[in-house]
Amino acid sequence: MNNIEEFLNATTFAVAGASRDRSKYGNKVFRAIIASGRTVYPLNPSATEVEGKTAFASIADLPVVPESLSIVTPPHVTRDIIQQAIAAGVKNIWMQPGAEDAKGSQAARDAGLNVIDDGSCILVSLSIERSSRWRSNPMKFQHENNPSGNTVEAKAKKSKKPCQPACPACGGSLIDIRAKLQCSKCHRICETCCEGGRG
Repeated sequence: MNNIEEFLNATTFAVAGASRDRSKYGNKVFRAIIASGRTVYPLNPSATEVEGKTAFASIADLPVVPESLSIVTPPHVTRDIIQQAIAAGVKNIWMQPGAEDAKGSQAARDAGLNVIDDGSCILVSLSIERSSRWRSNPMKFQHENNPSGNTVEAKAKKSKKPCQPACPACGGSLIDIRAKLQCSKCHRICETCCEGGRG
């Protein structure tokens, strides 16, 4: 098992630098981990919640110790986050591109943590994982990611607004006459059907 596999095989995760701003990388990483079906906590001392989940100021404030920690902070902040992680007993640390701190990395390795700081991106790894799951079993993947069974086609159909049946000849209203549609104006028997009319 390589470093990335070890990181992703954890049961609990946290993202240091999880932002409320959806355009920010910290938010994208947080959402990607949520979308993968993993349990993840946002670390952000300036926020009360991120994507509807309670945000925590530090690792010590979390309800559980995350096995894997993704760091999306400036390098000078990263070093402090790593010290928190070592003290708390975090097993895996992944510094996202731009968050790397050499001294922090060395401290984590010296403490026996699995460290990823080579510029690789968790978004890429999660995307590859998602594609692999789809290729191996498309039906299972669709069910896991869409348990309600609402396919794109079904959603589109459901979103259609019922129309008012009208006679194609004169535009008059259609009424039920012995299981047929008849125009109330010209009395023509019509085959017009749609949602809200005959189907």
